[in-house]
Amino acid sequence: MTNTTRWLDVEVGNDDTELNTLPSNVALVDLHNDNEYKLLIGDLGKGEEGPKLKVFRGAMQLLDMALPDIPLGVVGFYSSDSVPRNQPVIAVAFSSCIHIFKNMKLFYKYYLPSVDLSTSESEIWKQILDPQNHNEEVLPILTENLKAVPHKVLSLQSRNFLSMTLDQQLEYVEQLTDLPPKKLPEVACITTMKMHSVERHSVSCLVVGTEDGEVIVLDSQTFNQLSIVS
Repeated sequence: MTNTTRWLDVEVGNDDTELNTLPSNVALVDLHNDNEYKLLIGDLGKGEEGPKLKVFRGAMQLLDMALPDIPLGVVGFYSSDSVPRNQPVIAVAFSSCIHIFKNMKLFYKYYLPSVDLSTSESEIWKQILDPQNHNEEVLPILTENLKAVPHKVLSLQSRNFLSMTLDQQLEYVEQLTDLPPKKLPEVACITTMKMHSVERHSVSCLVVGTEDGEVIVLDSQTFNQLSIVS
């Protein structure tokens, strides 16, 4: 009589596989429409190794693609219902943009719409840029005025300025000549939403959430903005 066991031998990886990632950067995608799902991971990088998009079949790494910035989210979805069916699209989110990949090649870059500085922030920066205010008496007052502006509408330059010590601020303003550029929203999360059917291969659109609390819906084919909800 043959001995049987309830244990299974499963390959779970090897010592060469090192990943530094977040749950939002992990996706299972049927990359080649062959019912064999691949594991996509946006690796944050470590040490001298920069961020990468890695593709695995089981424990075997198939692809290692360098990314321009730290990934914030990775999703896969179908952008058309053509026959024969196209391969799914991969979207990778970065600080203020989304990279769209088709056939694992960069196809399109979507940038979150920039926003003009608020009137109050702009007026405060005009005073900060005035050399007469570059002293230990006036600059702390202007810093407090800047803190009074709602944090979510502040530009990145203002947020960085508020995180500095007074000595760092004094050194920083001596180098400035212009007002901060337009405020660039930051990506908080991305996901997909089925458009017409819940069927596995049905068309989805990309949905982006920003740090300012806005939700942006992108067209599934042009990847232009369809709507924005504040």
